[in-house]
Amino acid sequence: MPVSEHQAILIAESLEPHQVKAIKVLAGAFGTFEPVGFAPGLAMPMIDWMIESGLAEKGLANEYTGKVGYRLTELGERVRWSLNKRRPKDRPKIKMIEPRVKLIDFRTVRPLKAK
Repeated sequence: MPVSEHQAILIAESLEPHQVKAIKVLAGAFGTFEPVGFAPGLAMPMIDWMIESGLAEKGLANEYTGKVGYRLTELGERVRWSLNKRRPKDRPKIKMIEPRVKLIDFRTVRPLKAK
């Protein structure tokens, strides 16, 4: 099912930071199926979540050894490219704390006497 750019942006906005990182790591597969250990920072629970979400797919990484690999689907690629187009999340404003030491008005202070 083809996904529009607007839908991909909505999906990208709903992702958590660790999910964004996993998409970027898996995007390094360059269209081929890569085994889990090809990139540090990518674990099986995250790959399982990506497969369930339709962002990744499973396939044969090596014909001779029979290793299983993973890569992004078309939906995953669209979400990856729309990560830069998402709106930043609202952050709470940090208020300044008033200083405990009051500023001295140097116009009214007498200079110290030298002994």
